[in-house]
Amino acid sequence: MKILVLNLPYRRQIVRKYACSYHANGFLYPPLELIRVCTIINEKAVKKHTIIFLDAIAEHLSYSSCRKTIHRLSPDVLITLFSVDFINEEYEFLISLKNDNPLKTVVIGYLPALYRDKYSEADAVLGNNFEAVIGKACASYECNSPSGLISGINRFKTENLPFDPDIIMKTDFSFYRENAYSELFAAGKTAFTYFSFGCPFKCTFCIKTYNFSQVYFRSTENILSELEFYWKAGIKNIRILDDNCTLNKELLLEILDFQKRKNIRFNYYGLTRIDLLDEERIELLKKLGFKNILIGIETINKETQNAYHKVLDIDPEKAMQKFRLLKNAKVEAGIFILFNPITETRNDIHKTLKFLKKLPVHFASISYITPYPGTEYFTGNSDRIEFSEPPEYFSRLKPHFNDHIRQNELLFMFSFYFLKPQNLIYLISRFIRFPRQSAIILFNSVKFLFMNDSGRHDYY
Repeated sequence: MKILVLNLPYRRQIVRKYACSYHANGFLYPPLELIRVCTIINEKAVKKHTIIFLDAIAEHLSYSSCRKTIHRLSPDVLITLFSVDFINEEYEFLISLKNDNPLKTVVIGYLPALYRDKYSEADAVLGNNFEAVIGKACASYECNSPSGLISGINRFKTENLPFDPDIIMKTDFSFYRENAYSELFAAGKTAFTYFSFGCPFKCTFCIKTYNFSQVYFRSTENILSELEFYWKAGIKNIRILDDNCTLNKELLLEILDFQKRKNIRFNYYGLTRIDLLDEERIELLKKLGFKNILIGIETINKETQNAYHKVLDIDPEKAMQKFRLLKNAKVEAGIFILFNPITETRNDIHKTLKFLKKLPVHFASISYITPYPGTEYFTGNSDRIEFSEPPEYFSRLKPHFNDHIRQNELLFMFSFYFLKPQNLIYLISRFIRFPRQSAIILFNSVKFLFMNDSGRHDYY
């Protein structure tokens, strides 16, 4: 049986994950969830199958060229992942594939799992526990044919299978070209990995991948084994894809001890929360070799914090202390702001910029909140949202909430990067050191902000 695991094409370079999707501007992360699926099938199947991984994004395949490639490969089963932001085009493409090829299809995705009856063209739809279901189906003798595999998947997905973060020891990276992916402003080879899955926090705007209130850590043994493998393979950079890479301080200590014993050193990149950074953790980041940490502050507006269920102690003086420690540790910090036009105005953007001006931070971005169905934010603001169920899916705040979206994005970008000399100097230095990535970022930023973008659904 020939199984094609496909990262679908799109009109732009994007990153797809089960819980989120976003434009990849100057960087590209591999669809690690799909590559883990490849690894699971390869390791769990009782009969060896031909497994092909195709990343249409990384290979720059158009819809037509991807369709031709699939026709040439002639798979029996296609497994793919739908995003949460670009799903309409993805489903249209899947239907066209089904019309052209006699294949069985398995769709993984948050929205398809939420609205299963709306995606009837897919032979099987999987939700958050897709790894366990695919693993069990592949381990069954009766699932060695296309129809048998689909039948097994549809049967096992009704069982309450436990999520196992160690269903595989490590991802088999032989399935993809490592030089097709990169971290932003990082020189040399980069590996991408998870130390944990899920998130223990309960932000109202967030889609949780595996469980609404739990985080699952891989075994320390498997993590350390994977890191040693990367070191021997000549990898210099590690991008940790966890929601909160500083959540488990004990794990970071064990990794540090392991690296000292093995004389291993990486450049780490990750994401975390401001309340998961303290003096001890920042010292750990320094010793481990972290180069960059992205921090989801989201907002300094108390009403918005309450609406997000993300009430943080971000007193300017305390925040300044943490960011100074990061700067002294030579860990570059970036900040994400999530603007909520229901509770915030342009005046809040000015207040945020004033707050950021006090911090030794050279990167910050602002995004408008998206009301994803199934989240508390969506439920609590239903009267303020325009929504259409799949297959013609959209979910957005009503027009008057987004009246000034372009102006606010421009205000934030211009004020943060061009009215603060240190940030402008930082930008210029990045552009000189990484000219190719910088040219892509500059072109896409101009296009995003100043040109008509029919792909955006947060304004009209």
